[in-house]
Amino acid sequence: MIGTKREWQVPFYRKGQPDKLVWVTALAEGASKYQHMQKDVALNIKRKVFLPGERIPPESWYRKVYGVSSITVRKAFLGLIHDEILYAEQGKGTFVKRRPLHWKTMSGNFADNVEESWYAPSTRILDMRSVVKPEVAKLLGLQPTEPVTEVKRLRYMNEEPAAVSISYLPTAILTADDRIFLERQRSLYKLLEERGVKPYSTKETFSIGVISKKEIYDLLKYGRNAPVIYGQRFNYDGAKKLFEYTRNYLRSDMYQIICYHQRMS
Repeated sequence: MIGTKREWQVPFYRKGQPDKLVWVTALAEGASKYQHMQKDVALNIKRKVFLPGERIPPESWYRKVYGVSSITVRKAFLGLIHDEILYAEQGKGTFVKRRPLHWKTMSGNFADNVEESWYAPSTRILDMRSVVKPEVAKLLGLQPTEPVTEVKRLRYMNEEPAAVSISYLPTAILTADDRIFLERQRSLYKLLEERGVKPYSTKETFSIGVISKKEIYDLLKYGRNAPVIYGQRFNYDGAKKLFEYTRNYLRSDMYQIICYHQRMS
């Protein structure tokens, strides 16, 4: 065993596969044993010891490590299956279920669209430059020949590519030279807010299908014939002026679109 008095690692020997060191924590005062096991399974998923689609240790391993009965192990597993954290296949074992990422239409921040208790979001800036795109300039209320700033980003969930975002903004708000500030801030909206630019309203459209852009599939490490969720985001300021237009390409095997509706009084 490796670790401290509060948590340690126990080997899980897998035939024909590399062994794993599984995190086990001390039983908290007042906690039931099955809830303690559920918490530890969740901890190992968060720490990427158990990956989506991967089989977790069998019932016998948990009985031995936690000193509990088969009834307790099954109760823990059934609760996690009910919560859609695990799934079982008869004769094969119990596996980690891929939890869909929720793209919330009420949120403009990428990290806000992620259940961070399960996924660790990160972003890599692929490119940031000044480009001339007449159709985009027109959307932003600029002259067709006016340059706009293009920001291309690759989004990750637990280091797995999940989405590609290509944003366009007027150079009066953001320039290619601002890349160093965006790298430091890590959030486009936080950087814009520091400059007095904040979304007041947002419109989003979504469609799903197979796209022809090989670059997108290569970045997402996704099958060429696999469907992609294509989203367009239009962000407006308090004066109802469009200041950002973004094209999002989301892996359909990882995302769900969640829409919120509120009754107006």
